[in-house]
Amino acid sequence: MFSNTKGRVEQTTKNRFSKEKKKNVKNLQSTSSSSSSSASSSFNKQLAMTKPDMDPEIWSRMPEELLEKILSLLPLKAFLNLRSTCKNFKSLIFSPSFISRHSSGSSLPFSSFLLLSHPQCYNQFPLYDSGLGAWRSVALSHSDLLPAASKAPSFSLLSISNGLFCFSLPSSSSFLVCNLLARTSRIIKFPAFPFAFELLTLVSTPVGCKLFMLSTGSSSNFSAFVYDSNDPSWRKFDGFDPILSDNYHQEGVSFNGCLYFSTREPFSVVSFDLESGKWETLNSELPGDLTFVRLVSGEGKLYMIGGVGSNGISRAIKMWELDQARNWEEVENLPEMICRKFLSVCYHNYEHVYCFWHQGMICVCCNTWPEILYYKMSRRTWHWLPKCPSLPVKCNCGFRWFSFVPALYAPEGVSFNGCLYFSTREPFSVVSFDLESGKWETLNSELPGDLTFVRLVSGEGKLYMIGGVGSNGISRAIKMWELDQARNWEEVENLPEMICRKFLSVCYHNYEHVYCFWHQGMICVCCNTWPEILYYKMSRRTWHWLPKCPSLPVKCNCGFRWFSFVPALYAPQSSREMLVFWVLEAKIAIWDPNANAP
Repeated sequence: MFSNTKGRVEQTTKNRFSKEKKKNVKNLQSTSSSSSSSASSSFNKQLAMTKPDMDPEIWSRMPEELLEKILSLLPLKAFLNLRSTCKNFKSLIFSPSFISRHSSGSSLPFSSFLLLSHPQCYNQFPLYDSGLGAWRSVALSHSDLLPAASKAPSFSLLSISNGLFCFSLPSSSSFLVCNLLARTSRIIKFPAFPFAFELLTLVSTPVGCKLFMLSTGSSSNFSAFVYDSNDPSWRKFDGFDPILSDNYHQEGVSFNGCLYFSTREPFSVVSFDLESGKWETLNSELPGDLTFVRLVSGEGKLYMIGGVGSNGISRAIKMWELDQARNWEEVENLPEMICRKFLSVCYHNYEHVYCFWHQGMICVCCNTWPEILYYKMSRRTWHWLPKCPSLPVKCNCGFRWFSFVPALYAPEGVSFNGCLYFSTREPFSVVSFDLESGKWETLNSELPGDLTFVRLVSGEGKLYMIGGVGSNGISRAIKMWELDQARNWEEVENLPEMICRKFLSVCYHNYEHVYCFWHQGMICVCCNTWPEILYYKMSRRTWHWLPKCPSLPVKCNCGFRWFSFVPALYAPQSSREMLVFWVLEAKIAIWDPNANAP
């Protein structure tokens, strides 16, 4: 009985609420438009008051560390466009702490990309992020690289070396070399007009860049032209027969200060010295039954990719490495199934095959196929790069791939005997810049083997070198060398194992963040992502860790930049104080306060 009474009460209550709801709906429909707008306005005010997280005052108090983290996740295009937003973003983007965050999980200051140039991409360059293993949703356009280039009626991308792009501008009879991140450029006029060239190769150096190309000119023989950004002029080298391969997709391979090329059948390898302009044939016997030959250099080694078969038909594709005895040693054989696919792709037309090095990978490409076949050096495995999703469905040829490794900072020079000394990228070497004459010189001293990074330090009239020793970019030890009077590098110290392990774990084998300097009888080895200094006491020949600064915030894990500060009251009158400014486009300005002029 109680349950029936309870049910009737609930039913009566529902009916009454239903009638009141219908009555309210009718009342709302009969209201005027003015009252509805005022109600809507009041509702919006109430809604805004219920969302305090949209208050600009709250966003303005966002911690800078959190803001850096958010900005570091932006795509490359948005990342670059932020510089023109405000001064704070411009200074933030080029700060070491932001670069460290943007490079988390990578061994580079920025992500490294495989860039695709294709006629049907409509003046855009799709980017494949090799660190993330995925295509970027935003492609680079010509206006991103250089706004002035987009106004040219016709131009084409010819070569990329690290962060430098080289375009051809036929309408103005010139080349254009630009740096994407620095937003700097240089126009280089053709050495003659009309000027037909081939095998153009852009080589970036730690002190600038060089352009190499071959041209027939008015004669039938080829002439080599070399442009050096430090001495902005063309040099011409005659007397070379046209024996190089007629594959216009394959550039010269930079290795030990020379450019290496493969010739037509009978196959051979020749080198061109960028300084002296001399050609030389590599006296190394090549493997037999070759059908095509391509060269690749990386991590201080020279590799050769070639097909093996007969009558111009390849049955296998192999890889060889040039050993210390200058002999070609076989190191890899392309698996059968992958080899069949690649040979069917190029239809045994090897003129369309070209190779290049990209961040520990050897990329083997075909101008008529949208995929890249690459070899991962660390894993010793072969893979196919997936097709770019933004490519049109019907596109059969014209695929030109490049290795794009953005670079922001130039190395900091080490003052020694009136010169500034710098270490170069792989293959490592040491170069010097004379502050008086302005001349560059390469130090003719053989460096130790198996180096993974190199830093220079000078103190007490001596030049020291700190370097990692290992393989495949992984350091197993850190050592110190001294340049003796015979200008040879003599090993003087080896970092103890336990300290070495800690330092390598600190920098995560990301040697771009490692820098060194001299301070009052100590050699300091620092990492941009670690708050402690590892220093070597010269008088005691011992290694120590400098304790963390107690005034640093608890949560700070990047952006540490140390300097040596030695206050002095008097300076000798004969000394010359100079300020040296290093510009990313390889220009140097020296300011002499005594002359009050640059």
